[in-house]
Amino acid sequence: MNRVRYFRKRTPFKIKLLIAGTSLLLSFCLLELALRQVGPEINRSEKIFRKENMVPEPKILCVGDSFTHGGMTARNETYPYYLEQMINDSPPGHNPIAQTWPRYRVINAGVCAMNTREMWEYLPRWVETFRPVALVLLIGSANWFSFLDYDLYRRDDWQSQLKRHFFALRVFRAIRFIYLQLMGADLATDRDPPKRLRLKIDDETQLQPSLWELYGRSLDSQSMMREPPTGQHAVGDSSGRIEEGARGQAVTAPVLESGRSTSEVDAALLNVHGLFQSGSLEALHDELMAVERTYGPSERVAQAVAYYRREIADAYRRNRRNVEATAWYLKAIEADPYDPYNYSWLSVMHLVQSRYSAVDILEGLSRIRERDPKVTVTSSFRMCEEAFMRRERDQVDLERHTYADLERVVELCRRYNVRLVLLNYPVSYPMINKVLRSLAEAYSLPFVDNLAVFSRLAPIETYVLDDEHCTAEGHKIIAQNVYRVLLDKGLLHQ
Repeated sequence: MNRVRYFRKRTPFKIKLLIAGTSLLLSFCLLELALRQVGPEINRSEKIFRKENMVPEPKILCVGDSFTHGGMTARNETYPYYLEQMINDSPPGHNPIAQTWPRYRVINAGVCAMNTREMWEYLPRWVETFRPVALVLLIGSANWFSFLDYDLYRRDDWQSQLKRHFFALRVFRAIRFIYLQLMGADLATDRDPPKRLRLKIDDETQLQPSLWELYGRSLDSQSMMREPPTGQHAVGDSSGRIEEGARGQAVTAPVLESGRSTSEVDAALLNVHGLFQSGSLEALHDELMAVERTYGPSERVAQAVAYYRREIADAYRRNRRNVEATAWYLKAIEADPYDPYNYSWLSVMHLVQSRYSAVDILEGLSRIRERDPKVTVTSSFRMCEEAFMRRERDQVDLERHTYADLERVVELCRRYNVRLVLLNYPVSYPMINKVLRSLAEAYSLPFVDNLAVFSRLAPIETYVLDDEHCTAEGHKIIAQNVYRVLLDKGLLHQ
């Protein structure tokens, strides 16, 4: 203890500062090394590639992001691994090249979170080193959230080089990802990142509970709502009819402005809740609209409409029906424009669907503003509107730069006489899937339509994880798709 006090008193401040700085730098280096070794963004080491280059077999190079790398999936559960097994282990009756061609080596050159610009840090060297007979390319999903500073990567001055190496640090990426999640920032594009919804309560209107929350409380307070309705309150058809027994009980109940009793409304909403519990989403909304038309506007009905629209949107989102989820979150905003939850999910779902453009969403928000001008004072509405105004412009730029990057791959493969095969993603990434298909059509390249195949699979949870990446079974399906195209196009027995 005395030595510590002596050190504190006698050690100059500059020495203390130097020790603290050295300790901080050492900790930073150790953390960076740890993230590179055990984090999900492990780059394929040069040792692995040098070893692969020594193998004499003809090679197929699979380049991409985490959908190729596998992410947290084991190396022997990725589509490049299964593809090699299919090519080399198929019986002669199923593989026409088995008797005339040596075994193939399929190289997994996937790097998690690699965008199309970062790919050019590695691809020319990989192609020149391995001289593969075919290059299988699935990349572009990371362009939505990984840095795409094209001017930075074009310039070769020392400032740009320093920035590029700094942005590649795993510690920087981890801190940035955590920051964006905490702040609710949009991950749509990093060149000019539009603000997303912070869900920040900065005005009096958002201090009040949402209609969804109010109606949820009322459901919790009514024990009869917790179980599926039975008897005279059983779920009927979707025509909006109410059992006569329920109407007969409403004689002495309070009367609404529409002339209907509150008991009648409760009975009708009980019928709606039965449809909700049964999972009949479309019938649920038809019944809900019938209740709104029959009993007129009231606080109770307005709460129910907001509640069930949000629940329908959530159900579609959980089932990966992103187009329907986008439409229903917009409907939920129409029912309750002061609920920040719906704005947040509308922004997310729009990125993973292909039907509605940013202009479509802006038109919907404009209608809401016209109907209720006060909504513009809420931070959620303002940020959502701003994000979609910028998103349409950013997406155009992003498509153009992504297409240009992939065109360079076509030129590279032609220069080295490598056959290029393009894949689209097995999940709905509209922008990059559109670019990949357009490039394949423009240059008459073999194209593997994974999205079409996966859209027919059920249950989808067997093949796709919650984070949209593939399970081992999903990787097998991609490998089968690639294998068929390689055989059909004659790329395995040139």
